[in-house]
Amino acid sequence: MVANNQKQTWEWQPILDSALATSGEDLRARRSKWDALDNWLYEQCLEREANLPALKSLLDRLRTIVPRITVKNGIERTSRHLSPFDANEDWAGYEHLRRAAEILYLGELEAVVEGEPPQASDSWNK
Repeated sequence: MVANNQKQTWEWQPILDSALATSGEDLRARRSKWDALDNWLYEQCLEREANLPALKSLLDRLRTIVPRITVKNGIERTSRHLSPFDANEDWAGYEHLRRAAEILYLGELEAVVEGEPPQASDSWNK
């Protein structure tokens, strides 16, 4: 148990920290470090008793580090995380976070942590 004044350390933190520190490394080194996070996440999601607090903290962390953009449609505006398929100019300076955006975009981590999205109502389906 962690005392109230101590910060919780999760298994994924050193893996993510290593992946985030790869901005100056070559592409192969960056991929292998993000692959390590993907592998940890996959193993956690396969377990029947997945460590939901750890997965939730990873989801929260990814949501804070992946940049957001404002999307305009006429007078409507919304904010969303960059997706791995957005234009390269949107990713300028953030290329090292593209794999984090991919994890968010796929939605598997979110589905494990928050459950499946609600079903559409019958009136919507008609």
